Amino acid sequence: MRRLTRFAHDLDLFGAKGIARPPTEPPPPPTTKKKGVILSAFAFPEPERAPRVNWGESVQGFRVSIFNKTGSPFSAQLKVMLLFGDRVLVDLENQGGLNVPGRGSLGPFGPYSIEFKKSAFPNPGVYKLRVRLIDEHDKSEIDALTRKIYLEKEPELRVPFGVMGNSGFDVPHDKRQWLATGELGHDPVLFYNTHHPAYARVESEDDEDKLGCYLFEVFLEGSVDYILGRPDREDGSPDFHPLDGKRIKGDPKDAYDEVIAKISEIKARFYEEL
Repeated sequence: MRRLTRFAHDLDLFGAKGIARPPTEPPPPPTTKKKGVILSAFAFPEPERAPRVNWGESVQGFRVSIFNKTGSPFSAQLKVMLLFGDRVLVDLENQGGLNVPGRGSLGPFGPYSIEFKKSAFPNPGVYKLRVRLIDEHDKSEIDALTRKIYLEKEPELRVPFGVMGNSGFDVPHDKRQWLATGELGHDPVLFYNTHHPAYARVESEDDEDKLGCYLFEVFLEGSVDYILGRPDREDGSPDFHPLDGKRIKGDPKDAYDEVIAKISEIKARFYEEL
């Protein structure tokens, strides 16, 4: 990601273009987990400087859902909280006795909001939104999600989207190298498939440079996917900048050529600088 962020300006990955589309139900999680939680519609007030927020701003409208891909129902406790260090500052949700049906879901819970008033949050620093799903019977943790929020503080590494290794995707995505969720500035995460043969090959060679190059190309492809999904600020229509919008909207061959040309350009510059 450090390598990709060197080209983020050219790809306009931090640009203020675009607004959030109306929240939709989150897609099925690209994961082999059978039970878990999904965080949706989590958006920073100023996407171009996410994950930083300032006093007086709010993170609002986000929701949490529970999924169960097994055939057996289970009982769980859901916790949604804001932490500073190890200290819980705000309990947004703390509900037990939730009966999640087999091959079904529960929720969404929310919407939740956090207003960062200086009187309530006087300390600049790293806050964490933490979502936990706990088994009601043995109190073990089934799943957990964390989102960092930097209050009046610049993050150590500013990234346009999160990345996470995933041990294989479900059919029909099992042969995909990556899957992306969310959109730029609104909880974007790219999941890369650690069970893909191409990833397994470079990982088996125990060469960090080769693995880094492989992941760079995967993240670059994901960047273009986010660009193609970015809405226009004025009317919500697609805004493909820095790609040529006329070519993208035209003949499929022209669209493919425009995308490949941009990817090839960035890859050439990347390898020239190695």
